Amino acid sequence: MTDSSLPQSDERISAYLDGELTGEEARTVQGELEQSEAVRELLRHYGDLRNLIRELPPEALSLETGTELHGSVMR
Repeated sequence: MTDSSLPQSDERISAYLDGELTGEEARTVQGELEQSEAVRELLRHYGDLRNLIRELPPEALSLETGTELHGSVMR
């Protein structure tokens, strides 16, 4: 992948995947997806990562961490 074939930022591709872009921004990314295999590959990669993260088991907090977190929130 060359920088010239990628959109302005990886964050924009991530925001596109998460549905966080304005209509105009999303249309811009859609155009980039139509024009660039590298951008399509990046979108697939981010989608795969998101799916893998969703498959991770939840991590339980220790009693100590939970107590510290609760104390921080209550301040």
